[in-house]
Amino acid sequence: MGPIGFTWDSKNYSCSYDALFTILYNIWIQTPRDFYTRIAMRNSFMTHLEDLFRDMRDNHISPEDARNIIRPSIHNYNPDYFPWGKKGVNMVHLSELFFKIRAKIIAYKYFRCTSCSSNYTETIDSFLFVQLHQFEGTSTQKWCNFLTNNNPSSQICNNCNQNMMAYMEFSRLPALLALDVYAQNTSISHKLSVKIWDEPKTLRLAGIIYLGKGHFTARIVDKNKEVWWHDGMTTQNKCKNEGNLQNITPQKLKNLKGRKACLVVYEACTK
Repeated sequence: MGPIGFTWDSKNYSCSYDALFTILYNIWIQTPRDFYTRIAMRNSFMTHLEDLFRDMRDNHISPEDARNIIRPSIHNYNPDYFPWGKKGVNMVHLSELFFKIRAKIIAYKYFRCTSCSSNYTETIDSFLFVQLHQFEGTSTQKWCNFLTNNNPSSQICNNCNQNMMAYMEFSRLPALLALDVYAQNTSISHKLSVKIWDEPKTLRLAGIIYLGKGHFTARIVDKNKEVWWHDGMTTQNKCKNEGNLQNITPQKLKNLKGRKACLVVYEACTK
């Protein structure tokens, strides 16, 4: 039996929720004891979703019930971003709602001007990293390398109006990393390697969301590296097996049945 999925709602279009929640549920179900402390405790939407996941697991509610219970609070948070009816939702807006955390720093981003030596630091409080227009790399691993190495940024120095250099350091191994890749021709690395205080750490590929023809679908990668695809319209609350990840190249992961990858989710390897 494969991962559980969410069946599409044709009255209140739900494919964005179905794709994201299918990936998050299948991350949660494999590590339910750790999920709250690693991911959910500092985000009220994720905390609510985890409670619903628990009810799903215990067969108190269906996946569709869970989605329909949480959607009103999402809509009320921003009716323009999360409308009812036959309207789509921007995946970056939805992901940011669940991946932004409070009172905890994921990483520090350091900016330095090479002309006047002006510098400052920003804190990052989200597991989501949106597309970098100045990056045209070939893989998500190279994108991660770009983030953490000293490279030109789009930030302009307030003192001399020159472009600043920037690099990022993670404060600790993030429980999740979500990369917005829709605008880039980027292959999907099977894992990400990052340095935490000069010690190499690994995040495994956990899911990919695809967009095409106004509809979101998803791939899920379980901890045995089995790959499953989900489409709430066709596979409904089931996922179909595609084989082992080692037999699917990073290049092939860029697309799924005519749709293009838009969001890639990695999970920290805890062992």
